[in-house]
Amino acid sequence: MVKYKQGQVTIFVIVAILIVGAIVVFFALKGNFIVNEIPAEFLPVYNAYQSCINEEVSRGIDLLGSQGGRIGYGDIEQGSSYSPFGSHLNFFGSPVSYWYTLSANGVIKENVPTKKDIEKELENLLDEKINDCNLNAYYLQGFYIELGDVKSNVKINKDSVDVVVNSNVVVSKDGETAKKDEYKINVRSKLGKLYYDAMSVYNKEKSDAF
Repeated sequence: MVKYKQGQVTIFVIVAILIVGAIVVFFALKGNFIVNEIPAEFLPVYNAYQSCINEEVSRGIDLLGSQGGRIGYGDIEQGSSYSPFGSHLNFFGSPVSYWYTLSANGVIKENVPTKKDIEKELENLLDEKINDCNLNAYYLQGFYIELGDVKSNVKINKDSVDVVVNSNVVVSKDGETAKKDEYKINVRSKLGKLYYDAMSVYNKEKSDAF
């Protein structure tokens, strides 16, 4: 009988420990559950922020496509007797760096971006520009918006560009608060295919013509 009662006590103790553990876990994760549930009132703010990301991604893709896989111009070298065209092509007023040039003293320079370089160019643009998003209309409506640091990850595929933006955006109004920290973007684009085609042409020219 004593052993039976001891067994019952042991079971009750185990059950009590499990219940207490479940309660602790619930309250530890409760904040995350609440954070992930964005009230409908806050959705327009997050949709506007996502639209800003879309616009910057599209702008960056256009710049990469028209500037030889670069967003920044880099150092511009003027032409010389060895390289009369300099280091950049003047494309309708915008300098586009050549992938293959001769320096002023006749040294061959290659400035061919890798796909990773191009992805990094777009990541840097997004990290710098996304939080310039104009959300004034929502500030005027009484929203308090806190924009966190932006960290982007870009993957250029053959027919699309995938972007994940991590930025802790906290929105508050009338005692309610919501938070979202990840935004996923997929843009249909031939940027990847154009890059591989350009590399094919470049390597062919380099091996046969130069």
